[in-house]
Amino acid sequence: MEDEKKQMKQISVKEKGTDLCWISDKKKHIEMVPSFVLNHFLI
Repeated sequence: MEDEKKQMKQISVKEKGTDLCWISDKKKHIEMVPSFVLNHFLI
């Protein structure tokens, strides 16, 4: 789970513009992630 969070953070930082698309595409895999975590990635 920690590795997944790190990977998400890296993707978020590296490809800021595609965050929404990536999260939308992977939504079914990260539905259990708290919204405040997602908000952190989107900021």
